[in-house]
Amino acid sequence: MPPKVLVAWLQEFWEPLVTQIEANSLPTQQNTHLLMFLVDNSGSVCESNVLLAKQFDEPEYPRIPLHLPPVSPFGLDVLDDWIDMVTAMESMRIPTGLTGKILLEKTENGVPEFVYEEICCHCGHSWEGELAKWLI
Repeated sequence: MPPKVLVAWLQEFWEPLVTQIEANSLPTQQNTHLLMFLVDNSGSVCESNVLLAKQFDEPEYPRIPLHLPPVSPFGLDVLDDWIDMVTAMESMRIPTGLTGKILLEKTENGVPEFVYEEICCHCGHSWEGELAKWLI
C-alpha cells in the first residue's frame, strides 16, 4: 500500500473506528481490545511521511500506528530459554527430542513465523489453532 493510501485509510477508517470504540466503551468492556497489525514488508513506511507513534503512551496512539522494531530471527539461546520455560509449565508438554537446535535447523535459522509453525507441528497442532494464539 503506498504511503499516501495508508495515510488516507488511517484517516478514513482507523481513526473513526478508534473514536467510536472510545465513545462507546463501557466499564464492563475493559477486557475488550481493538487490535490491528500493519506489516511493512519493504521497510519503507518508517522512511515515508506516515505519522507513527514511537511509544505506546503518546497521546496520538492508538489513532496513529505504533512503530515496532523489525522482526528478527530467534537465536539458539532464545529458543532454548523458551523450551526450558515451557518444560517447567505443568499445563504444556514439549515433545521429547524437540530442542532449540532442531527448531533453528528447520526454520531457516529461526525465522519467527517458521518457528511458530514448527512448534505447532511438533506438538500436533495446526498453526491456526489454540497453540498459535498462546505463542503470539
